[in-house]
Amino acid sequence: MIALKDSSASVVHVGVRRQCYYCPVRARAPCGGLRDTNSLERLDLAHTLPRRVAPGATVVAPGERAASTYTVLNGWVALIDTLKDGQMVIHHFALPGDVIPLELLGDQSTRSAVAVGEATVCAFTPASHQRLRREDGLYDARYQAAIARELHYAYDHFADIALASAAERVAKLLWGLSVRSLHRRPLASDLIPAPLNQIQIGLATGLTAVHVSRTLKQLREQNLITFEDHMIGIDNPRAVERFTGASADLMDMWM
Repeated sequence: MIALKDSSASVVHVGVRRQCYYCPVRARAPCGGLRDTNSLERLDLAHTLPRRVAPGATVVAPGERAASTYTVLNGWVALIDTLKDGQMVIHHFALPGDVIPLELLGDQSTRSAVAVGEATVCAFTPASHQRLRREDGLYDARYQAAIARELHYAYDHFADIALASAAERVAKLLWGLSVRSLHRRPLASDLIPAPLNQIQIGLATGLTAVHVSRTLKQLREQNLITFEDHMIGIDNPRAVERFTGASADLMDMWM
């Protein structure tokens, strides 16, 4: 299960500044539009050293004011809501190149950001991020597009929990994560690494771990999707795409 740990004790500076020019996820991140030398130098100075976050450790804890805007460089980060009864709901997974924006966390929120497996993030302080947005219109436009995309993910996700069957929820979650990881439609031969367990799938789909287990068995028996040893296998991509009912707009966002 996702464990919330003290972020100050669990987040470690990598130690060597990652030059933005060579960043492997920059093309997918809001900063991907910055290409000239001056812009990249300004970008490199604006963010902190990359930080390694231990599995299950918090990037932002519930009720804590998010001090930075983060970009995921490696690994996955779950955005979690804690309900009044203490129950946790994962409403989104941020993958490499995705942002964890202040706008989605709030000043005094019940929402947290937690590493799923080991993750690495780079951060902008609010002041440096606002300056970057003000000075570079292309970055600001891409950042706003990223915010809109995250909000669209969240809306679609909660609509699925309210309306879709258990099998449709689990299939769409795993299908969407596969498309987002590969940046294309999966093939039947693909095995997609996914640092998830059945409890986390349940938190993301509103199901118990037992229900998730039965649903995964059902999807496997229908030759749609397999999930074993932290790997997603799409057995029949065309059938899975039809089964999940993912819209063309959502597929474009995922890719």
